[in-house]
Amino acid sequence: MNLYISFTHVERRANMPVIKVWCLPPNQNEEALNRLHQTIVGAVCKIRELGFRGQEDMTCLFVPDLMQYGLGGKIIIEIGGFFNKAERTPGFCQRLALSVGTSVCNLYRNARVECFVQTFDPVQGFWASPEPERCPECGGRVTRNGTCVKCFSCNWSQGCS
Repeated sequence: MNLYISFTHVERRANMPVIKVWCLPPNQNEEALNRLHQTIVGAVCKIRELGFRGQEDMTCLFVPDLMQYGLGGKIIIEIGGFFNKAERTPGFCQRLALSVGTSVCNLYRNARVECFVQTFDPVQGFWASPEPERCPECGGRVTRNGTCVKCFSCNWSQGCS
């Protein structure tokens, strides 16, 4: 099963939310998914106490369903990956669910939309890979081979012969 992963240059943070959208209408094209992605990013960024600036602060997954029956009639949105903190009150979770849910509902007016926000305690199990090395010129990922470091986004290199 394929996942449509909708993010670009992502800098991993220990508290990056993962937003999964299920049961979208069938045959969504790239333009529709990009519009949905930007709508979700805008709705999350409206919650000021998060301090998020854009898509680099979250990951959105649009999961293709294996069964076509009923798709598009009810859209489910799961928002997880928030550490359980004192400021993540039920009111905070409700405002986030309302902001994202109503934004998606405005795009898919014939669908029933449900949005769930789940916080978690990292003590129950959490791991994140270390931050990847970044290019000093463009911020893209670099690859290292011995002393040679190369960026394939802008062709910057250092220590290569």
